[in-house]
Amino acid sequence: MSSDCGETLENSLHESLMLIHDWFNSNKLSLNLKKTFSTIFGTRPRLQKCTNVSITVANVEITCKPIAKYLGVQLDKTLSFHEHVEYLKSKTLGKLKLLGKIRPIMDQTTAMSLYTSLIVLIYDYCDVVYNCIHQKDSRTLQRLQNMGLKTILKMGKLASTELIRLAPGVLPLELRRDMHTANEMAKVPLGIAPEPIPNMFPLVLSDGPQTRRQAHGVFMNFPNTNWR
Repeated sequence: MSSDCGETLENSLHESLMLIHDWFNSNKLSLNLKKTFSTIFGTRPRLQKCTNVSITVANVEITCKPIAKYLGVQLDKTLSFHEHVEYLKSKTLGKLKLLGKIRPIMDQTTAMSLYTSLIVLIYDYCDVVYNCIHQKDSRTLQRLQNMGLKTILKMGKLASTELIRLAPGVLPLELRRDMHTANEMAKVPLGIAPEPIPNMFPLVLSDGPQTRRQAHGVFMNFPNTNWR
């Protein structure tokens, strides 16, 4: 990326926001520029070349934030999803403490059902998106799952985490994310994956180089993206 990245990016963002602003006006809609902000995504080396980006639309300066929340997912600049993991941690700790308080008045089946409906769904939401998290963040989420299962199984704080995985129907969160990712990728050869995923994974029927993944004789290239 060239040294004038900041200026190029600034001009591009300004033009895009002006188009959006004009579209809102032409359709008699209101765009609250004071609540509008921007977030720049990229690798750390590229982000270092894109500092001090300033965008102004209709005499209103658009704030540049390091994190954007979109549909409940915390998107940081490098898409490491560390902030999202911290968000999941803060969101589930209170529910885990509540589960611990009411666990004595419930049987194990009811406790597991409550845990699944209140907490597991939080881990599952968009887990395919943040499945690339660092191992340290993955261990953070696993400790939260261990905490919940220890409460359900009444195993105590010093119980072995290996015994927790013996709980019927329970998978470690990392394996659960991998399973959900595999289920989504299985939709690509069937043509039922949402756009633009099929275009990112073109299918070929002949033997390809080792940069391709094989599944039942069909090869899928690694995704075609601009992310480097």
